[in-house]
Amino acid sequence: MEQILINDNGTQFIGKLNNNFDEVGLYNYPDNDCRTRFIQEMNTKAQLLGMTGTTFYDPAGNQPATFADPTQYPDLWLSENPNVMTAMDALRLLIYASGIQHINDAWNIPSYTLNYKNGTTSKTATITSTVFYSSTYQNSINALLASYDILGGKTGSYNISPIYTNTLVIVAKSKSTGKVYACVSFNTAAATASNNKFIDIKKALDYIDASGAAPSFSQGGCVIAEMPTLTPSLYNRYGFELDYDYGKTVEVYPASVSKVMTAILLCDNILDLNQVVKVKETDRQPPTGTNFVAGDALRLRDVLQCMLMESSNTSAQVIARIVGNILLNRDNAI
Repeated sequence: MEQILINDNGTQFIGKLNNNFDEVGLYNYPDNDCRTRFIQEMNTKAQLLGMTGTTFYDPAGNQPATFADPTQYPDLWLSENPNVMTAMDALRLLIYASGIQHINDAWNIPSYTLNYKNGTTSKTATITSTVFYSSTYQNSINALLASYDILGGKTGSYNISPIYTNTLVIVAKSKSTGKVYACVSFNTAAATASNNKFIDIKKALDYIDASGAAPSFSQGGCVIAEMPTLTPSLYNRYGFELDYDYGKTVEVYPASVSKVMTAILLCDNILDLNQVVKVKETDRQPPTGTNFVAGDALRLRDVLQCMLMESSNTSAQVIARIVGNILLNRDNAI
């Protein structure tokens, strides 16, 4: 098929996705090599953002070897380690991501109708955001929403013994003062009805928004910064004014909050998110998100939506494979 050049922020690379769901144009490197290259880029970007307490091993934030069946997913890129991150690093990541329009479009809505295809068969699904809906935390979410508008964010959970972590990054606007805050809660304790990430965030928000008592937490980290009205990404260049800071340098497992970096690299490297991609068997990763199967075709915009809203692990692997392939093509361009 014809290969064409696309200009991406001044960088020439070979690639195009055509209108009938076929990926064309790029030299196709092995899937594992693509994901390995993507993870290298995740760590490079983390360094550029000043994230000194972060190491990425997996684009979805999992430890896939824990629950992936190697006989069912023989080519899945596996890691022996889950990602690690500090609350302060998560704050940097959140504020940077909040300056990217595609991410803002994807993570600030409660539900979304997904339309996609497999061959000539049309499929549809309704996906809901884990920031707005949760069978475990709904009462806590509702209490938070009573006082604050959630403008975007990402949840994470990793509850596979002996690791228990429940993480949350959100941008929240106070209904009483109108102030906008970037908020991080990294709670390394097992989730309970009285101690979870949404409760922790609300405690800290109430305190800095002048309506609550100073909070205290037993584990993990909670960091909040008031967002500037314009160009929030400037905070990454000129430092932070922290409104609340607890355990900011404690390294914990960010779980699916890692997908925020995966989303950033998608937006960094692909201009047109209306391009269509196909899910491959090597992309499939349980347990979260729509149960995509090999051959399902959807827009990259929808892949991003599924990853940020319902925390689709398969979507994160799709992004890692495609963007990693682009990076390898750039690395080896003549």
